[in-house]
Amino acid sequence: MMTDLMMRQIESHWGPDVTEQDKADLRAAYAEFRTALNEGRVNTEGVQKLQFTLSANRSNQINREQVHQLTRDFRAAANPSPGPGHGVSPSPAPTASP
Repeated sequence: MMTDLMMRQIESHWGPDVTEQDKADLRAAYAEFRTALNEGRVNTEGVQKLQFTLSANRSNQINREQVHQLTRDFRAAANPSPGPGHGVSPSPAPTASP
């Protein structure tokens, strides 16, 4: 899967400031994202944020702040917030016609 390739690329380019906890958090967020992807409930806005974060990286390393941003982006993509197109909205109460 393309996202697995993306994660392998990230993991092969850790910056020296990325901690083991940062790596674990990113991997957990990615696992949540993969589950959501397989269940068809990925937030497209979150995926766009992921793409932007990765495309903005001009170096050959992923630094700690980028890892934190990717972690947030994976979680946002995996956990869409209720809004237009998400969840169920209550129907308006019927009105009586005169």
